[in-house]
Amino acid sequence: MVSRVAAYIQLLRRDGNLTLVRAPEKPFTADVVVTPIQFGSGRGARTCACRVEIHLDAWRGSRKLPGHRHECRCGTQECVRHGFSRRGWYKSNMTISRDFDICMPDGAADAVLFRPEGSGRWPGVMHLPDIGGIRQAHRDMAARLAGEGFVVLLPNVFYRTARSPLPRKQGETPEEFAIRFAALTDRLTPQAIAGDTAVYVDTLAASEWVDPGARLGAVGYCYTGAFAMRVAAARPDRIAAAASFHGGRLVTDTPGSPHLLLPRIQARLYFGHAVQDRSMPEEAIRKLEEDLAAWGGKFESETYEGAYHSWTVPDSPVYHAPQAERAYGKLRELMQTLVSA
Repeated sequence: MVSRVAAYIQLLRRDGNLTLVRAPEKPFTADVVVTPIQFGSGRGARTCACRVEIHLDAWRGSRKLPGHRHECRCGTQECVRHGFSRRGWYKSNMTISRDFDICMPDGAADAVLFRPEGSGRWPGVMHLPDIGGIRQAHRDMAARLAGEGFVVLLPNVFYRTARSPLPRKQGETPEEFAIRFAALTDRLTPQAIAGDTAVYVDTLAASEWVDPGARLGAVGYCYTGAFAMRVAAARPDRIAAAASFHGGRLVTDTPGSPHLLLPRIQARLYFGHAVQDRSMPEEAIRKLEEDLAAWGGKFESETYEGAYHSWTVPDSPVYHAPQAERAYGKLRELMQTLVSA
């Protein structure tokens, strides 16, 4: 079976390996290939459609690519992973992405940078994932925003605990979730978050694809809704727009509560709240909105009817497609203000 990758590369799949039929003359950006793969024969044969992402820096002069990402879409045991390098540009639809590591105060954070196709420079946005970390749902969300004309950084904010993909258990009990949540967040003090987000800002701003000197945006989901506020407060000189969707614990009675950072924030803010959210109940929303009004900056805060905590994320059990689309429209509208910031 032969699949065309870019204009000048062909790949032949044999026994789970990708072999170059014709070698490129220089490093290349490859298309994402979705190709059916058959395992076994006769009655035991199974076929699945898997996504294969070829590495930009994979060519080493040999006849084989030393690594590629092979993502199973069918759950077949044989088709889980075949080699995996965390570096290289990938191309999908109208965006290009690259997995890489960021040197952080307490180690290395794995991250993904998305950009539009073509040459140029664009506004930069930090996409901060929920407690599930970097996974396909958030990759797709970040890539979609990049396709609108942004360079989007998706970092693993839980790098102190684990690299992506973060461990997740289907059907975990509330007690098991509490243990996992604590393991991921216990070391994320307000001071640690401020230090981390400052590095994310510098990393994004230094990208060759980001407008030099331009102000940036940030968006956080669930647990990282507060991160968006913290990064706006930590780097008011660079953050011009920040959004939180179903953000939790934005108002607490502790000295480190995110809402107390408002006087240090210069960005335009947007808050999309969930209904019946125990991490951000109605009284906390009212308090936040009172403080936002007293703050005097530009903001919008609203609760999405019928949308529960984590409704914007496609792999969430409570994903609400119509309200998620409306939320995305609000995010796009907010980030478009970066063009003139």
